[in-house]
Amino acid sequence: MRRRKTYRAADLDITPLIDVLFMLIIFFVLMSSFIHGKLDVDLPSGRGKPFDSGHEIVLTVEKNGRIFWAGKSITRGGT
Repeated sequence: MRRRKTYRAADLDITPLIDVLFMLIIFFVLMSSFIHGKLDVDLPSGRGKPFDSGHEIVLTVEKNGRIFWAGKSITRGGT
């Protein structure tokens, strides 16, 4: 006599999925309420002219800590 194989249905616990979905809903509801309460700020306009020194300033820092200013090696003390 052969024994019949019984197949059990997989039991899936969806409680963690519901918790994550609930947290996402709360997050989006709170974020949408913050968007409605934003403040409009009137920033002042600038009246200055851009500074143009005529040349670029190049500062290079290597992995080992050596510092170069316009291609010349300098120390942290500035000499």
